[in-house]
Amino acid sequence: MRAAARKIILTALAVALGLILGGLALAQVGNPFGGYNQAPTTPQSPYPAVGGNTQQQPQQQPQYQQPYQQQPQQQQQVQPGQRFTDAMGQFRLNLPQGMTGTVATYNFAMPGANINLTLSATMNAQLFQATDQAMTGNLQQMGAQIKSEGAVTYANIQCRYIVASMTDRASGQQFDIHTVLMPGANLMLQAYCPAQSTSLAQDVMDAMLKSLELARR
Repeated sequence: MRAAARKIILTALAVALGLILGGLALAQVGNPFGGYNQAPTTPQSPYPAVGGNTQQQPQQQPQYQQPYQQQPQQQQQVQPGQRFTDAMGQFRLNLPQGMTGTVATYNFAMPGANINLTLSATMNAQLFQATDQAMTGNLQQMGAQIKSEGAVTYANIQCRYIVASMTDRASGQQFDIHTVLMPGANLMLQAYCPAQSTSLAQDVMDAMLKSLELARR
């Protein structure tokens, strides 16, 4: 059950936060192979002109055009930026200069109650807003049924609280998904638990969010 819940966690986050925006800029360049344009030549008659000058006009030489050569682009050097320390204290590394964080995800577990929690912090407000607006639809696309949806307040911020239920196809066991979305702080807390542990999961999330202290921005 724990493995199935973790799989659902990854699926939900991939669907909700899978916004990898990117694009390619295509530059149009000239013909790299070049070519030449040949000037027209004066047609020659096999018979000499009567009463005129029989000297032939000199034939113009074809003019060749130099092939297009693209200027080599200077490769940008990667410069070290700020030092990054893992929240679990397992590693540290240097982020390249110009790199910024987008989403930080923390996974917690209560093995005794078979409760798994995921806390996601999004740096981009528009990305969080898109996640917030699509959450109900994403849960339904995963096969979940929305049991309740309302508003709760934590850290003086009105949040959305969604409770959904799903059935594990392999075991037939029903489990619940609790989701709290906090705009402004751009935080999302989700709990996955068996249906019989849903009350405990709600209490755990409530205790965590009541202790929340937001950093000043």
